[in-house]
Amino acid sequence: MKAAKEDLLSVPHFACFGGIVFAFARLEYLIQVTWGQANVEHLKILVLTKSLSYSQKRDTLYSYFKNFKLENPHHEIENKKIIDRADVYNSLRNNIAHVLWREGTRPDSIRAGHIDVRRGKGKIAGYSDEEKDYTLSELAAIANELRGITNALIRYLRDSGISSDVAARIEQVNE
Repeated sequence: MKAAKEDLLSVPHFACFGGIVFAFARLEYLIQVTWGQANVEHLKILVLTKSLSYSQKRDTLYSYFKNFKLENPHHEIENKKIIDRADVYNSLRNNIAHVLWREGTRPDSIRAGHIDVRRGKGKIAGYSDEEKDYTLSELAAIANELRGITNALIRYLRDSGISSDVAARIEQVNE
């Protein structure tokens, strides 16, 4: 009798996936906290933006920056610089949350396999040898980088005075 094939995804894969998804959840909350610099009441922002995706929260914040100038324009530049560093991983986060994973082309790698039907595309992804795959160490490095990005935004919000109590706010949400 043949031995059963091991699962493609291991506990360390799931740990990396969790780190990436959690970093984006934290980043979404920090985007909401960023509205504090516009003197918008924190609880109102949480309610008004709760059902928005990460991209929608980011785009709404950037639109606000464009249409309503801040007292300190440097805040806009710094917030965007930090948030944009995470944005390159948004597709990966979406794939972790919404699609199945398959073997990658490189040894010990995995890649997302799915069909994109948005806007009538009907595009099949993840089945070509040229498509992006990830090793466990690459996923861990991305999770760590995203953790660093969220921590950089926390430090900026705190040190700039936008939200001196940002750490306390995060703890309250996590209770």
